[in-house]
Amino acid sequence: MKYIFTDPETHMDFGFGLLASNFHSTANYLWDSNPNRKTTGLLPNLYLYRHSIELYLKSLIIIIHKKMKLNYKNGTIPFDSREPYIGYTDSNGIKGWKKITNSHFISSLYDYFKALVLKYEDDLREKSSQEMSIIINPENQKIVDHIKKYDDRSTFFRYFDLSTTISDDKEVEKKYNKRIPLEEFHPDENKPSSAFLVINEINEIVEIHQTAKDMPLKELGRDLRNLADYLSGIHVMFRTCLCNGF
Repeated sequence: MKYIFTDPETHMDFGFGLLASNFHSTANYLWDSNPNRKTTGLLPNLYLYRHSIELYLKSLIIIIHKKMKLNYKNGTIPFDSREPYIGYTDSNGIKGWKKITNSHFISSLYDYFKALVLKYEDDLREKSSQEMSIIINPENQKIVDHIKKYDDRSTFFRYFDLSTTISDDKEVEKKYNKRIPLEEFHPDENKPSSAFLVINEINEIVEIHQTAKDMPLKELGRDLRNLADYLSGIHVMFRTCLCNGF
């Protein structure tokens, strides 16, 4: 890949793909080597995967626009503009455009990327320097829908939500230490477990915080890693087949 040795200022996608690869490789390194990935390291690690997905999609969208010379915003913004846009449809079915640097919703980015591929895939293959594999995997939509339920707008892994914008059960899922009612604490003497007990001045247990036995968000973590891996492969293919390695 020639682009990794060049100034991002010269990249066709303004460096989004390079950053995506950097976040992705760092996420993989932490996943493989961080002994705390199931507890203190989990949310930061999953955020890196999630952010790499966002950046991969932005890179791929820009590459398609440039290779196909597709202007943005209904033709009002040149395809080679330094302010790329994505098309989206809001919850009321109204179509609009948003600057790609202000677009963080995985579902909107993926929907736009998918729409571009479905419309221009044959043309992209004609422009390719070598045969390209399948670009859209139907299974990806299930993963995108899964991510959307938790972190479509890039806040779930970074904050504890104090509002009512996300259901409480989703917030509870990401905690590896959970406060439980006293009457629900029944440690199994035959299995190891961990809990923190808060005791008052007369030695009464007033709070119990139990550590989860299984890694929180296990299925979501699997899907984030799978989609990041898949988009990484598509990104490499685009750089090789459509950008001559740059």
